[in-house]
Amino acid sequence: TLKLFALILCTCIFFIFCNPFGYKTFVYVYNHTQMNMLKEIIEWYPSFSGKLESSGILLSYKVLIALGLLSLYYSIKKKNILMASLFLVFAPYSMQAIRFIADYAVVTFFGTSLGMNYMLEKSSLIIQKTIHSLSVSVLLCLILLYSIFTISNNSLYEKINYNRTFGFGVDEKFFSLNLIKFLKQNEIYGRPFNNLLLGGLMSWEIPQQKIFIDSRNISDSLWDNYIQIFNMQKGFENKLKEYNIDYIAINTNEFLSSLETMRQTTVAYCSIYSEEWKLVYWDDISFLFVKNIPKYQNVISKYEYKTLTPFSFIYERGKFDSLCNISPDVIKKEISRKLTEEPEGRIINYIVNDIHQ
Repeated sequence: TLKLFALILCTCIFFIFCNPFGYKTFVYVYNHTQMNMLKEIIEWYPSFSGKLESSGILLSYKVLIALGLLSLYYSIKKKNILMASLFLVFAPYSMQAIRFIADYAVVTFFGTSLGMNYMLEKSSLIIQKTIHSLSVSVLLCLILLYSIFTISNNSLYEKINYNRTFGFGVDEKFFSLNLIKFLKQNEIYGRPFNNLLLGGLMSWEIPQQKIFIDSRNISDSLWDNYIQIFNMQKGFENKLKEYNIDYIAINTNEFLSSLETMRQTTVAYCSIYSEEWKLVYWDDISFLFVKNIPKYQNVISKYEYKTLTPFSFIYERGKFDSLCNISPDVIKKEISRKLTEEPEGRIINYIVNDIHQ
């Protein structure tokens, strides 16, 4: 076993140095894990962090940690150092961040399975017969069928509080494909400020467009600048000028769960300074503001929301009502457009119902 382990280790080292970047790849990964900004990213929270909401996934992980101890017992009895080593290395590793939970589950699967099988073989005859009985087999089949069905309709994810959706493609509950479509159709290219969630999708859908930030090549300095602008911290206006930002695209479903989020981000700044920043697209989870400069005048003249802005409706109601009274035809036109774009939109339908009351 030790010879096989050594052979595998040497093979891995060989292929590491076949990589043109060699050990620098791992230095980069290590430096990445040392960034202060990771403290703000949920997937980098420690697995037993008090910041995490309880969920079925975390409960399953704790069960797997407990079951992993069986691989230690098996290793001691069988003198199998490999399985024990995998558990002793990957269990503490997985506790560093929740994104490592899957690594732990895969790597320790065989050791845990061998440990459970060894315990079963050493158990009483009654327990062995019960485990191998037809009723237990049928029960396991029913559990498997139930899991398949409930995963496919997302009900299992909801029950275990796991924020995932079954299927292929982009999850439109979290990402506004209509925003991306609007950017592409109107050929809006420039120097954007986008939020972290949107960066990856923009890079994928509009590869020719440089972006402000995504989840790849980031650093503490870039993150600090991003947070300064996104949360409107002191001096953020100067950062917008420094980066020569000419459009702002924000995509987050937090607007639906907490309207206060809208007032705490650059959405508020652009909405208040509407002469400088023009709202040309919005939906339940995204906003697009373009700077009032010549290159965007065609888009502004066609698509600017002069009255129907969620921020004005919520936080500047007097101004909103005044504009509706002054320009009733404009508000009707903008409502008609918005309902055509997003007939099931929660925000637009709430606004419409409120106006008609």
